[in-house]
Amino acid sequence: MKRFFIFAAVFLVIGAAAHFAGAQFAERGNDEAIKFVQKNGVKLPGKKFQPDKIISRAEFLAMLFPVFYYEKPAGANCFPDVKNQWFAKFVCEAKNMEIINARPDGTFQPNQPITFLEAAQIMVKAIGFSTNGPQQYASILIGKKAIPISITGFEQKLTRGESAQMLYRFSNISAGLIFESRTYDEVQKWEAPQTEVAPPTTEIPPPSPPFPAGTTPFTPPTILAGKYPYSKMSKNFKSYFENDPIAEAVLRGEETIDLFDYDPNGCYGHGVGNIDLRILPVAQPVADPYVAKILNGLRQLGYNMDHICGPTRFMKGVLRFQKEHGLPYSNIVDAKMLKVLADELKAMEQRDREAAKKFTCYEFMAPTPYEDVSKEHLAYLEKTAIDVFPQRLRIQKKDCINKQTFSSISEKKKLICSSGYFPQYASQCKLLKFKTNNMIGRSDYDEIRTIMHEYSHFIDTYMVDTTGFYNISYDVSDRINDVYRWRPHKPTFPEDGQDHTQDPAWDEMKQNFFSYAQGWESLANPGYATGGEDFAVSVTMYVLHGEVFRDYMKDKPPLKKKYNWLKKNVFDGKEFYTGDREYKKYAPDLYHIPNGIFAADGYITIRPLFTWKYVQPADVKQASALSFEEDTKIDEEIENALKELIKNPTTTADW
Repeated sequence: MKRFFIFAAVFLVIGAAAHFAGAQFAERGNDEAIKFVQKNGVKLPGKKFQPDKIISRAEFLAMLFPVFYYEKPAGANCFPDVKNQWFAKFVCEAKNMEIINARPDGTFQPNQPITFLEAAQIMVKAIGFSTNGPQQYASILIGKKAIPISITGFEQKLTRGESAQMLYRFSNISAGLIFESRTYDEVQKWEAPQTEVAPPTTEIPPPSPPFPAGTTPFTPPTILAGKYPYSKMSKNFKSYFENDPIAEAVLRGEETIDLFDYDPNGCYGHGVGNIDLRILPVAQPVADPYVAKILNGLRQLGYNMDHICGPTRFMKGVLRFQKEHGLPYSNIVDAKMLKVLADELKAMEQRDREAAKKFTCYEFMAPTPYEDVSKEHLAYLEKTAIDVFPQRLRIQKKDCINKQTFSSISEKKKLICSSGYFPQYASQCKLLKFKTNNMIGRSDYDEIRTIMHEYSHFIDTYMVDTTGFYNISYDVSDRINDVYRWRPHKPTFPEDGQDHTQDPAWDEMKQNFFSYAQGWESLANPGYATGGEDFAVSVTMYVLHGEVFRDYMKDKPPLKKKYNWLKKNVFDGKEFYTGDREYKKYAPDLYHIPNGIFAADGYITIRPLFTWKYVQPADVKQASALSFEEDTKIDEEIENALKELIKNPTTTADW
């Protein structure tokens, strides 16, 4: 937008002046960060902030909660050494949210200094993400320039000032633009410590009991002076661009939206082209808030906002929309494009509302964060994913609030928040202060397959005896219980968790599993592997890519056995005519898929021009109506158009 672009330019000029005015500010930036955390309500012991003082584990949590969340923490007596001290509410809330672990002796050690790695893990988990390994946690901070250059290693003890900087940069997109930060290559050279891991839980959770009489779903706070930025949806449903003054100005021809305010050259923020981010979180920050609304509109129509750093990251989805609707290629959204987008969304919204009325768990769904997709649309996705199963396996109301049913819930609030789709929600459905209009969640296709995958775990755990399925690739009589819920088994063929691409044993893996279905080897008991992912991935392949599954399994007897087992025991003989018959042209090996696709059901997203058209999986193919060669040709045209736009972007004056 014009006014935002002017502001951004002024901000960057001022920021650059501040950046170069003094080495201390460029290197540390404590003053601005301290003001930021204090403005958000951070209060630490002592009359002064004392930025150079080493910060304790408890103090770091006391700083994080006011910066990250609207809700106030609560709790006490959660560790042997955490009773009713001033910091107990922060530590106990963090434990409840599963963003901290006990020390091996069961204590928390609140007064011990916190290391950089411990702080990075807490910050990443606090926004609802999780990954593996020190470098991966650090990479997410690197993407937001949130590692001050005063930090030189994973085990470095943090000061209060460094902690303030990390939280400030992590939660404020503009802050990261003017500060120096450690790069991925620098962090790669740091020695990784032996991290402490909490003892694994061996219990298998029981089915959820019905809610007690009189129990009501969580009611969010009302909107008061912007304190809780939820959209008004559901009871007072309105169309996506209805009563939107910016949209109305665009439709009148008084305003345009420049999509390159979403940063065509880098990963985070306008004009930042050199950020080295190898591990991307699910959600991606956006520079201009209103650009996010446009992209969320396209997301509801099935366009894939590619999670890739660089110029093709989201604009290819935009150009696909323009191509399919006879619009000129442009980074500018004008009245014509916005009207086409708004009209398509209106046609879709009636379908979404009807689905929401019939969705068993709708009343427990979290309200939509401000400027994001409606929860009615998410209800449609969730209902579509679950309705592929026979009636006997569909969800009941008593199971809506179950960690294995939906991956993002709050049992305390009786709330489903779907943080991968609504990234402003974090662990336990806490609403982050980071504005949703600065973040884009995963695509609708990715959400559908995620819901189906997670619900398959629920079916596996509670509804269907899957012993016969596991017995195809595992010795079900040889099982251990050292990993929470997943019950590792001994495979019936060599399995050591290593890369078998050059090993004869690898072919056995390919015969038995789709990509990601092989699970993980038990750290405590090498040679045993989790089998839960095998069932879930096989189910999503059966439903979303039925024709592909049947073709791919022809020379793989174990996969054929799994298909037939699912057909008989889960789907009561029903088969699906879905998937891309031309998959072999770009993903012939569904155990080892190119382009970093982890789970096999994601193979189709690397097909040129992939767009999900919201079809019922039982009825219509998801592949393009065009041939692979035709799609490739159009994709090349779009690639060239994008390169030209990046070189010579359309300006408001041109338009």
